[in-house]
Amino acid sequence: MRYFLTSLFCVFTLTLTAQPNFSHVNNVNAAGNATLYWDVFSSVGGEEFIRNEIQVYDIPGVLLSPAPHLVGPGPGTGMLPTGWVMPSFLYNANAEAHCFTAVQITSMNGGTTDDISPTSPTLCSIHVYASIGAGVDEVDLVWNSPYAVSGESAGGDFFLERLNEFTAVWDTIASITDSQLGGSFTDNPGPNVSVNIYRVRQTASNGIDVHESNSTDLLALEVDICGVLGGDGSSCVQACLDDDDAVSAVGGCFNAVDLFGCSFYWDDVLISELCPESCDNCPCDNDVNDNGVCDDVEVFGCTYLDAVNYNSFATADNGSCEFEVTDNFCPADLDGNGVVATQDLLSFLSLFGIICDNTLFQNCGDQLYYQGYTYSTVLIGEQCWFAENCRYLPTVSSYQTGSEDEPVYYVYDYTGYDVNEAESTENYDSYGVLYNYPAVMTDGICPSGWHVPSDDEWINLEISLGMSEAEANNFGWRGTNQGYSMKSNSVWNGSNSSGFNGVPGGYRSSNGFFNDGTSGIWWAPSESTTYSWTRELYYYFDNVLRDYNVHPVVFALSARCIKH
Repeated sequence: MRYFLTSLFCVFTLTLTAQPNFSHVNNVNAAGNATLYWDVFSSVGGEEFIRNEIQVYDIPGVLLSPAPHLVGPGPGTGMLPTGWVMPSFLYNANAEAHCFTAVQITSMNGGTTDDISPTSPTLCSIHVYASIGAGVDEVDLVWNSPYAVSGESAGGDFFLERLNEFTAVWDTIASITDSQLGGSFTDNPGPNVSVNIYRVRQTASNGIDVHESNSTDLLALEVDICGVLGGDGSSCVQACLDDDDAVSAVGGCFNAVDLFGCSFYWDDVLISELCPESCDNCPCDNDVNDNGVCDDVEVFGCTYLDAVNYNSFATADNGSCEFEVTDNFCPADLDGNGVVATQDLLSFLSLFGIICDNTLFQNCGDQLYYQGYTYSTVLIGEQCWFAENCRYLPTVSSYQTGSEDEPVYYVYDYTGYDVNEAESTENYDSYGVLYNYPAVMTDGICPSGWHVPSDDEWINLEISLGMSEAEANNFGWRGTNQGYSMKSNSVWNGSNSSGFNGVPGGYRSSNGFFNDGTSGIWWAPSESTTYSWTRELYYYFDNVLRDYNVHPVVFALSARCIKH
C-alpha cells in the first residue's frame, strides 16, 4: 500500500503573528485519542496569546472538523498550552491517520481585537496497518509519514516495533529509511507467537521529540461486533442478551433507542441492529398512554418533583402525589400580629394589580411567569430546568460594548440600546438574551428558588440522558447522541426527546456576533473570574461539548435556570 498525495492546504499571510509550530504526535491510546504537541508560545512583538484554532483532516486532505477546536490557556492556572488531546468521541486514531493545521490567535490590545497568524504546516499522526501476509505466519505492515501532506521528509528513520509477549517490552524488528510516502515491512514472527501487536516510532524533524503511532493488533482486526474471530456478525443470534432489563433505567428499550440509536453498549450488554434479540420491544404496540415507555416496563408512581413522595423511577403518574400543606387559620392576617385590622387591608391594596411571579408554576412541567415572560419548564432526571433560554434584559448593549467586571446584556445582531426595541426582535423571541459572565451571575436572571446551573448540575443532566459518569467528567466533546436529544426539533436539527429544547443562539465576542443557527453555548458558572465552564451544542455534532478555557468572561453566551 502506498499513498500518492498532493497538499490541499493553503497558507495565508494576513498578519505578522507567528504561527503555531507543530512538533510531534504521540500517545495514541486504546480509546483512539492522540496527542498533538507544538512549541511553547513566544511573543515576537509584545502580542498576547489568546488561543490556537486547530483543524483536523484525513490523510487525503478531507476536512473532518466542521468547526475548529479552540485551545486557550489552562483553566485556573493561566499556563500556556503546548499540546491538545484529540477527542476519540469525534476521531479515532486507531482507525486512520489524522492530519492537523492551526492558526494562532493573538492580540496587541488585551483581546479587544484579534490577530490571526498564517496557517501552520500540516502534521499527521502515524497510523500503522497490519494484515495477514501471503506466506505462512507472515504479517504485512504499512504506515504513513507524519510529513505526508506537508511534503517534508525531515524526520529520522522509522523504527518498527513488536510487543514481546513474554517480556512485555517493545522489540525493534526493523529500521526503515524516512520517506514522505511512509514505509512497509513484512514480518514473520513464527508459529509460536500468539501476540501480534506492532507500532512505529520516528524522531521528529526537531531531532528531539518522537512521533509514535497507534498500536495495531492483528487479532483485533479480525474480530466482528460479536467478538468472534473472523466472524461476520451473524453469531449475534446466540451471543446477544435480551436488553430490556439493561435499559430499564432510561424507561425501557424504546427510550434507549430514541436516545442512543440501536447500536451501543449499556452495562456491558450489546444493543445492536445485528442482534435479533436486541430491542425486541422497540417500537412496541402496547403503549396505552403513548409516552414512549412500553406498558410491560411502565413504572407507576408520583412524578411531581415537589411532592413529598416523588418517585424518580416512575415513568407514569398514578395520582398518588402528596404535598406538604402549611395550616393558616387566619389568612387575612397579612402582618401576622393575630388581628385582622386596617394595616392588613392597606397591605393588600398596595399589591393590587401586580401579576405575581410563579403563579402558574406548581410542579415541574408547569409554566412559570417571571419578569413579564412565561417560561416552559421540564423535568430531566431529578432536576427541573427552564425549557428555554433566559430573557432577563434590564439593559441592552451593542456588541462593541464589553466588560470583564460589569454586567452587559445583548440580543443577537441588535446594535442599539433600547430594551423595548431589542425585545421586539425575532432573535430575542427565538434565542433569548446573551449574557457576559458578570451578567449571568446577577440575582435577577432567575426567579426566586431558581439559579443558573453549575457544571455539576449540567453533568447530572448529561448522565440522566445516558452519558457515562466517566465521559461526563471529561473535557471536550463527550457522549453519543445526548446533544441530539437536547437540540430543538422545531428550530434546529435535533429530536428534543429530553425536552431541553436547545436553540442555536450563537455568542458575542469583541468582534461581533457569531454562529447563530449553528451553535448554542450556555454558561455553567465556576468560581473563576477569568473563565467559566460552558456547554455547547453544535449543528454538525450529536454529542455535548464541555469546555473551560475557551470563552473568557467578556464573551456573552446563553443561560438557563434550574430549580433549587
